[in-house]
Amino acid sequence: MMISKYQKRILKYLYPYKQIDSTEFRKLFRIDFNDFNIRELYSLKLITTDSSKLYNPSVIKLTEQGRAYVEEFKNDEIRFWVPIIISNMLSIAALVVAILAYLKR
Repeated sequence: MMISKYQKRILKYLYPYKQIDSTEFRKLFRIDFNDFNIRELYSLKLITTDSSKLYNPSVIKLTEQGRAYVEEFKNDEIRFWVPIIISNMLSIAALVVAILAYLKR
């Protein structure tokens, strides 16, 4: 399932148990509840509304599936960045050792 960065931002905001009404949502994300991004998240069952009407809801919140999806991509981010950080730290340490060895000559 592929969703946009904008949709991920919305999901992260709602994680883990936040609810958001239409006026606050419009202020934060500058879109309405009936925007394509929201309709797509609703069709993927990542968010739900307090009513059965998608085009006139008053509050949206994450579903269990939506929470699981957010947790999954947060874990993916960690798995992506940790090796990069470790390798950069090792490169800097090796550079420092090389500089110190050069200066001792």
